[in-house]
Amino acid sequence: MSLAALASLTLAGCVTAADRAAYREQSRSSWSAMASDVAKPQGSAAIVTEEARKAGVPANLAVAVMRVESGGRCAARNHRAVGLMQTVPATARGEGVHGSLTDCRTGARAGVLYLRRAIAIHGPGCAGVSAYNHGVHAPSRCTGYGRRVLRLAQGR
Repeated sequence: MSLAALASLTLAGCVTAADRAAYREQSRSSWSAMASDVAKPQGSAAIVTEEARKAGVPANLAVAVMRVESGGRCAARNHRAVGLMQTVPATARGEGVHGSLTDCRTGARAGVLYLRRAIAIHGPGCAGVSAYNHGVHAPSRCTGYGRRVLRLAQGR
């Protein structure tokens, strides 16, 4: 994560003093390794990364959402949500995505586009990520879900 991203998250109220201290303590090698993982992801993460880059969404954030939502399983289903990013079919259609959400690429595209909308409405920090889970029309607030995704996105 870049210093600019950390600053944005701090301003959004999603980063504590302990988080900032942990950021400073990270060795260059661990940050290089994490950057390498994001640059060369495999499997489902590679698909989500590609779709995130196309949509202008931070890839590490989109991959963290995928990990929380489905653990990387393209065919995941939970109540009404389907696929890698656990997108509701009506939401996918609203983002202009049609086809089977259990197809890895289709599911990734739908989720990434909805994440982009959530971030556009609620900001790039915890509230934006939380809106992905609770709906973009829900009040803007930081939730445990948002904090969990951000921790994963930061490599913790």
